[in-house]
Amino acid sequence: MASNDSRDISCKEARDRYGVSSIHREMPNGELRFKLESRDGSAYVRTQSPRGGAWQNSHSHDHTVETYIVETGLMVLASWRDGRLDLRKFCPGQSTTIQPGVRHNVYLRDHTVTHTVKRGCHEQDWKEDIELDQLTKGLSRNMLDLLALPSQKSKLDPRFASYIELYNNLDNLIWQMPGFLMAAIGVLAAVLARTAVSAWGWCPLLLFAFLVSVVGIYCTARIRYHHCLAGAKLGDMDPSGYFGARCEVIRRWWPPSAHHAFMSLFGVLGLVALVAFVYILWFYHPPTTPIK
Repeated sequence: MASNDSRDISCKEARDRYGVSSIHREMPNGELRFKLESRDGSAYVRTQSPRGGAWQNSHSHDHTVETYIVETGLMVLASWRDGRLDLRKFCPGQSTTIQPGVRHNVYLRDHTVTHTVKRGCHEQDWKEDIELDQLTKGLSRNMLDLLALPSQKSKLDPRFASYIELYNNLDNLIWQMPGFLMAAIGVLAAVLARTAVSAWGWCPLLLFAFLVSVVGIYCTARIRYHHCLAGAKLGDMDPSGYFGARCEVIRRWWPPSAHHAFMSLFGVLGLVALVAFVYILWFYHPPTTPIK
């Protein structure tokens, strides 16, 4: 063999003779990791994001220094600094280094490939951070697009994720609550349709529909109030201006937002039920029997 010819090294020889192991894994979030790890603690990892993107798990190191390099796609690095969540977005060709002791997490968008170089560790050096997980994984993909600016850092109030969760729950209630109330009216209507033999038999349904409509208007108004309040709080914390603009959209009457549409629906339903109830009482009152 000529002196300038290369020689293939098998994975077994690399591990047994040189202390370099190859470890390839598919992570629970669908991420693919192809890793070369040396017994001296240094390592290289090529990471491919899962379809749709995903967060990794929050952690910190006592000794390891990590350098992230973005090849394709987009990476968001979340770290906890000075009592605040610090978000930074990295595009292809950009890199960043995490020093020991920094709590951090990484989000990879769809079709993202990164290279991670680890150095400075001679033992197992990975500490789970459940608290940071709860904060970072509460941020949706849209929020990351808005808040993780490409050329600057976005510092978020530590309560931001809690308000995001509250805001989303109230947003869901705006749609779920009318559905539940309408389903209750529908069930009662189906029962009475099979049993009622006269106009009087519909009175309980009409009275119930009126009361449900009143409750629906009240509940929707209360949810709307707290929804707008949470949105205003988020608008104060959000440097992108997204929630400030969204609050203006929610307040408009045309095209109507969901809560305005549902309040109008309950109002019409309640009025029809009340008119029909009064109409039946007025025209179908049973005759009285004269006393002899």
